[in-house]
Amino acid sequence: MAKKKVKRARRKFQVSRNSKEAYNKKINFVLKNLIFFASLFLIVFILSLIFQNELFQNIFSLLIIIFGSISGALVIALLVFIFLKILKKK
Repeated sequence: MAKKKVKRARRKFQVSRNSKEAYNKKINFVLKNLIFFASLFLIVFILSLIFQNELFQNIFSLLIIIFGSISGALVIALLVFIFLKILKKK
C-alpha cells in the first residue's frame, strides 16, 4: 500500500515591521525588570538592617547578593541598548 503524503503545518513567524516598536518593547521590558529587582534589593537591604537575628542576616545577605547581581546585569543591558541607540543615530 502506498503511503499518503501528509503536509506539515507551517509556522508563520511574526516579523516586526517597525523596528522602533520592537526596540522600545525591549527597553521597556528591561526597565520594568530593573525597577522591580532594584526595589526588591532595597526592601531586602532595609529588612536586613531591621532584623538582627543571625538566620535572617544570612538569608537577607544571600537575597541581597542575588537581587543586586540581577539589578546590575539589567543596568548593563539597559546601557547597551542606549549605547546602540546612540550609535544607530550617527
